[in-house]
Amino acid sequence: MQEDGDGGDGGVVVGVGVGQCSVNDLPDELVAMVCAYVNLSTLFACMVTSKLFHRAADAPQTWYLRCLQEGFADAEASTENNWKQLYQQNMWSWDPQFKHPLVSLEERNTVARSSGTCQSGYFGKTVLAKHGFVSGRHMWGIHVTGTEAGCYSSVGVATRDINLQTDHVGYAENSWGIGLSPSPERPSGPHRAQVPLRLEHDALATFELDLDKGTFVINEDGQQRAKWTDLPTDLAATGKRLYPLVSTCHHSREMYTLLAPRAATRVLERRLQKT
Repeated sequence: MQEDGDGGDGGVVVGVGVGQCSVNDLPDELVAMVCAYVNLSTLFACMVTSKLFHRAADAPQTWYLRCLQEGFADAEASTENNWKQLYQQNMWSWDPQFKHPLVSLEERNTVARSSGTCQSGYFGKTVLAKHGFVSGRHMWGIHVTGTEAGCYSSVGVATRDINLQTDHVGYAENSWGIGLSPSPERPSGPHRAQVPLRLEHDALATFELDLDKGTFVINEDGQQRAKWTDLPTDLAATGKRLYPLVSTCHHSREMYTLLAPRAATRVLERRLQKT
């Protein structure tokens, strides 16, 4: 048996006797099926290995299968639609069905705007992302803009057990997060970082969630600000998911843009270039 070698165009060649088999000989449909079942970070890494994987990773069939897995598409649906766009819109958008009444959504539900003041007795205003995670490793970003964050405004993850009107991330069960206010005076929570983000008028938080290891990391402008190692790794057995979320103070007025991994990376690079 010959050693593996360069198959041209980034393909791997395995020789058996006098015959050779290259990954580039695989039909596009089969490679698309492989691309449909890997996580996004692996998918993007595959795209730069060869023209074959680049085609497959961008193929409508790949994104149709990914939509099918996440429940964004029907099994009987046509594959002629823009499945990649549909996937991105559903994967990285706020949920119009799971938000506080005083949170409005804009720009295809990617921007959540906190406005108005809650009625007496209401603690805050919360909105969850449309898509949640049950296993694997995931990364996303939230770009926060506004004049002033309220003393209880925060970002993080939670299950849909959270109360949209009375709970705040880090205080409620099955929620983890960090505050946005620079004020050191804040109640402590079992899963709430004690040191808040340094939000003034503009902040970028990026999130790294690993549900295989049970870890959750929050970074601000590329610097780690909080880390937890006690997240559940058995969500599949419980039927629950963890969702990115924003929980705002009852009087705060900010905008929160949910960013896909590559978009968050581009925003971070631009911000670091200005510093």
